[in-house]
Amino acid sequence: MLITLKDISYTYKSGTPYETKAIEQISLSIAEGEFVGLIGHTGCGKSTLVQHLNGLLVPHTGEMTIDQVRYYAGGIKPDKALREKVGMVFQYPEDQLFEETVYEDVAFAPKNFGLAPELLEERVRSAIEDVGLSYEAIKDRSPFSLSGGQMRRVAIAGVLAAMPKILVLDEPTAGLDPRGREEILAQIDALHKKRHITIILVSHSMDDIAAHADRVLVMNAGRIVIDDSPRKVFKEHERLRSMGLDIPSVSKLMLQLKERGYPVDTELFTIAEATKEILRVKGGGQLV
Repeated sequence: MLITLKDISYTYKSGTPYETKAIEQISLSIAEGEFVGLIGHTGCGKSTLVQHLNGLLVPHTGEMTIDQVRYYAGGIKPDKALREKVGMVFQYPEDQLFEETVYEDVAFAPKNFGLAPELLEERVRSAIEDVGLSYEAIKDRSPFSLSGGQMRRVAIAGVLAAMPKILVLDEPTAGLDPRGREEILAQIDALHKKRHITIILVSHSMDDIAAHADRVLVMNAGRIVIDDSPRKVFKEHERLRSMGLDIPSVSKLMLQLKERGYPVDTELFTIAEATKEILRVKGGGQLV
């Protein structure tokens, strides 16, 4: 396994009156090339968990193995080598842009990790093109002259330029309009297919998770309480609602149709599946 966590726990402000357990006894394994969605209500520990993966946080108890390197409470501290393997994209990553040109911004991480100068240009070109932007068109432009969606892609390219084996995206579409959100997610899908990179997508959007992840982890009160395929996870709509979570829009539509007496399959969550099912119930007629 590329990632293995065993009994990981982390407490904020430990030993003080404000002590708060953020995650508790989390164990899981993620294989190379998986696309994992991580969902849970605000404050359930999602961000705390993923920040362990590239060493921003060190577990208070338990141990983790990332690409065959073991880290554990009280042991060796995560270093630059771990951050090179695990790229982290936070909410509003464009806020971290700071260089004068797009090229310099995207080149910052591989330079910092010691990439040979003769390899730098090709690495930067590849990263920019992997997020769907034209290298020649934007490499000399200020990142602050770009649109919001383009700035976010440049910020993601800056992480990709380090060639991480694992890409963690914490709400990467926050604040974008529907078109911008779809463009970002389409590029992430394309990147997953092209590089076979392991992706962990943290999102409050059940539609995004249902459409893009192959596996879904559900967190509640600092623990992983469900770990299964999207189809099986979103089937448990009552359990999800009890944890303050929504279900995909298509699933809600199918449940509403069922409540109104239509004999539809409610275990669907994509538009294509729903369209086919509604046409079936209508006897093959045209969908209006």
